[in-house]
Amino acid sequence: MNFQEVKVSDLFEFIKDSRASRLTKKFIDANKWDFIVYSWNTIEWYFWKTDTYSFKSESFYNDFIILISTVWNAWEMKIVKDAKFSLSQNCWILVQKYDQNDLFAPYIKEILYRRIYSSLWDSSYKSLLKKQIEETLIKIPLRKDWKFDLEKQKEIAVQYEKLEKVKNKLGMTKEDIENKNLEIEKIWNYKEISIKALFDLQRWKSIYTRQYWNSHKWDFPVYAAWKETLTFISTFDFDGEYLTWATNWFAWHLKKVNWKFSINADRWIFVPKNENIDINFIGYSIKWDLRNLTKWRLGDKWKNEFTKLSPQKIEDNIFVRVPIKENWEFDLEKQRKIASKYEKLEKAQKLLIEELEYLEKVKVEI
Repeated sequence: MNFQEVKVSDLFEFIKDSRASRLTKKFIDANKWDFIVYSWNTIEWYFWKTDTYSFKSESFYNDFIILISTVWNAWEMKIVKDAKFSLSQNCWILVQKYDQNDLFAPYIKEILYRRIYSSLWDSSYKSLLKKQIEETLIKIPLRKDWKFDLEKQKEIAVQYEKLEKVKNKLGMTKEDIENKNLEIEKIWNYKEISIKALFDLQRWKSIYTRQYWNSHKWDFPVYAAWKETLTFISTFDFDGEYLTWATNWFAWHLKKVNWKFSINADRWIFVPKNENIDINFIGYSIKWDLRNLTKWRLGDKWKNEFTKLSPQKIEDNIFVRVPIKENWEFDLEKQRKIASKYEKLEKAQKLLIEELEYLEKVKVEI
């Protein structure tokens, strides 16, 4: 597909309300009626309603306007149609310069939003200048005759809309998982106890070198820090279900292992001290706490490429709220029920992530 890259100023005029400074709270209180005064600093976008207006959308080509906030959340935009309205200060409108029917407002809004957002993401004060917006480049799909392709703009806009819906769903699911301790506190009686009172944190052998595993090849896995499975050998050190974690690389990621296996010196294991502890429950309960404890090193383009997490940090800082029975013993059945809820949330989150990745791939391909 072919695109034409154009400046915003080639297609749109950037307009401010000349009456904005007069639209004070005192003026609006004295002149209330049905016409909206749009503002940058309110959730619903309108500041108040008054009895006069500065613009009417039917006066502009193709009956649409894109409102842009120029301070604080400067990437915020809104499409307005069929309306009579005014603007507060720090709020502007983009209107088409020419009478052409081959621009689709939702597409222009989404493309412009992403260009502006990416230029402001590292700024603590998210403000925009008129010149910044006017010189922003946006890509518009072209037909075979090299005119703007309206249908393709609509198609891409639909994909962006789906993407935003998935992101919103994903955010809600993540929030539910992150608030797990609150759920336990509301529903169950619990005892808060340190991780070192529940588990022995053990580091294992450094003998699993390339020379060793080449001379002991078989079916039992050896797990390391940086690979899912380091190798397979003829012996094993553990037989059962355990939680493990790496002290470096992707350090906060827990790995549950269930069978005959070994670990090298870069991976540690939680060995339970009490048989009434469900390791799935523990894993879900401490996952985000481990992440918060992890020491990060930033790589290229601000990506986290290396992490460290020492056993001492875990022992000193991780506490778990474990459900208890009336006799104050750990309630294994309730732990399993809670773990089952977390598992369902995690599966739902995984499905949402897969859909999100698919939509982002579609966006790139387009």
